[in-house]
Amino acid sequence: MTEEEYLELIEGKLETAIKNIQHEMKLNDRDIAQLQELYWENNSDFDEYGYEEYENRQQMFNHANFRSRNMKTLHMYRRMQDSPYFARVDFLFDGDDEPECCYIGIGNFAEGKGTLPLIYDWRAPISSLFYDYDAGRASYEAPGGTVEGEIVKKYQYKIKKGKLLYAVESDIKIDDDILKQALSMNADARLKNIVGTIQKEQNSIIRNEKDKILIVQGGAGSGKTSVALHRIAYLLYRHRDDLMASQVLILSPNDVFSDYISHILPELGEENISEMTFDDFAAKELSDVCRIERHYDFLEDVLIHEESDPEYARARQDKLSARSSKEYAEAINGFVFSLEYELMDFKDIKYKKLEKDADSIADLFYNKLPDIPLFRRMDAVREYIVDEYTTLTGHELDDIEAAIVKDKFNALYRTRDIFTIYNEFLESIGQEPIGIVEGQPKKAGYEDVYAMLYLKYLLYGAGHEEQIKHLLVDEMQDYSYIQYCIIGWVFKCPMTILGDKEQSLDSEKSDVLNFLPEILGKDSKRIVLNKSYRSTVEITDYAAAIAGIKGIDGIDRHGNKPEKHMYATESEMYAAIGNKISDELSANVYETIAVLCKTQAEAEYVGDKILENIRETEEDEESFKVTVLNKNTDRFKTGVVVAPYYLAKGLEFDSVHIVNADKEHYHSDYHRQLLYIGATRALHALDFYGTGEECELLP
Repeated sequence: MTEEEYLELIEGKLETAIKNIQHEMKLNDRDIAQLQELYWENNSDFDEYGYEEYENRQQMFNHANFRSRNMKTLHMYRRMQDSPYFARVDFLFDGDDEPECCYIGIGNFAEGKGTLPLIYDWRAPISSLFYDYDAGRASYEAPGGTVEGEIVKKYQYKIKKGKLLYAVESDIKIDDDILKQALSMNADARLKNIVGTIQKEQNSIIRNEKDKILIVQGGAGSGKTSVALHRIAYLLYRHRDDLMASQVLILSPNDVFSDYISHILPELGEENISEMTFDDFAAKELSDVCRIERHYDFLEDVLIHEESDPEYARARQDKLSARSSKEYAEAINGFVFSLEYELMDFKDIKYKKLEKDADSIADLFYNKLPDIPLFRRMDAVREYIVDEYTTLTGHELDDIEAAIVKDKFNALYRTRDIFTIYNEFLESIGQEPIGIVEGQPKKAGYEDVYAMLYLKYLLYGAGHEEQIKHLLVDEMQDYSYIQYCIIGWVFKCPMTILGDKEQSLDSEKSDVLNFLPEILGKDSKRIVLNKSYRSTVEITDYAAAIAGIKGIDGIDRHGNKPEKHMYATESEMYAAIGNKISDELSANVYETIAVLCKTQAEAEYVGDKILENIRETEEDEESFKVTVLNKNTDRFKTGVVVAPYYLAKGLEFDSVHIVNADKEHYHSDYHRQLLYIGATRALHALDFYGTGEECELLP
């Protein structure tokens, strides 16, 4: 049977399977309708004990579950119709005479229960043979133990819309030409799945189940985020009996990035999972204390003031660095210890017949219950005394009495206001307290947000997010020591943490790998990805030269060298950018074009200038539309995008244009980091534009 004939056979079987599922769903829907009708006609006659009603509800529940499972399978089969499989491994099991042909796709497909799959899910144990071995001796870990044998042949396929574009016998893991072809494709509005091109080192991360904390340090374009999301899909597949998508949480840098990656898991056959920024989490946790400044607004404020008031900008950066450090956390620890006595004002408690003297209360507080957080401890003391009172008198306090007694015990604290206590801490270390404007809500600057939350958790204890069973932290380099302490307190589950220390948005780069094991425990594993798959060799080398990085290994995919364009005036610069983008749009070779700059304010201005200079075309009315990303943007679109660096992190574009890349605007080590982040967003083309003197940070 030829490859084309086999594909036609599989497409036919998929079509039959889809029709069978649709038929089953119609019958199931009919049964649901009959049960509903039966319920409304007879519910008044159900037995008094509720057995019949319970049985009816249980049947409805079972039918609903059946429909949900069939919908998921139907969605998968329809996706597989476009490309049923992308690889094949001919594996000769030890003891067998003939090899078994194992086709591999994005999902599992068998003609019936108990039959061998015609297509294996890429996450199945046997599929690891394709990613981990060349032809020759090989093995994989199955539920029953290690399975050994020999890979006789390996094939890779490109199938689109049910048509075979090519079938290649491959002696190596992932054929270089095929990988380069996949990487040379244009960027989309969404992150692509990489199941057909997963590399061996990536596969080891995806299938790692033994390490509770997996830390992935990888350079720009190394596939960190894709690998992490495929890892989540793999874990959901492998542990489907005790891990659900709703129990996985992604801490992502912003809403645009969340949208950019949102479709990956559904595309791989899993439900979408929850995502949030850490600032959203902090805002919720401090909602009863004050309003908070977000990281976005902090960066915007600092970058705007870099030129107009550099001392102010530097002071804010230094303050953030200091108030995020281990030393600052230790200072807060010491302050909270001093509050054990300074915050308390013990007095006799008397309410009706409930009486307790101050010394007895203090003895319970300090000697009987010392391990309970300070602001939770008085609740425990009160409960102890009320239980004692109830035992002796036989009288239980009603709700009103209990509330009055609680207020009396809480009044033994000098204050319970976290904002006030944090200001007292600042004064204790010789720092200015946070100002309060009369008539306006209290607000904490970003440099104080997580230190304040850290203080609150020390005083109240941190609530555990028990429903979360796996946490994925992206852009790990942008989290501080104190933030990781908070993460460690709140999330006790396995974690996948990934990032690149060279892409830090802080003014001072720090390697979080130096302190992560201390905070999250020793049972963590660090994996480094040194190979870049995103950009051409020319762009990868240029970006590395900006950051002064060596040892980056890229794919041998070539393109034009990055170019610097200098002009005498701003108007000439924007005219040149407009012409270049117009040419790219007219040629219709790129799906995504980015114009990157420092701040949101600059992005708005640049967006207007780009609009003025892009040539409008009758053929494509959308070609001259420009999207300016901001903190409220929650959708990533193709076309021309203007954005500050901090909103472009994690995204990739076919062509990147960096504006104002001259000596006046870029001259510090921090600017070097921004330029590196911008340069590493580009897949195929990278251009820098400036006025006046050339930027000395660029090669």
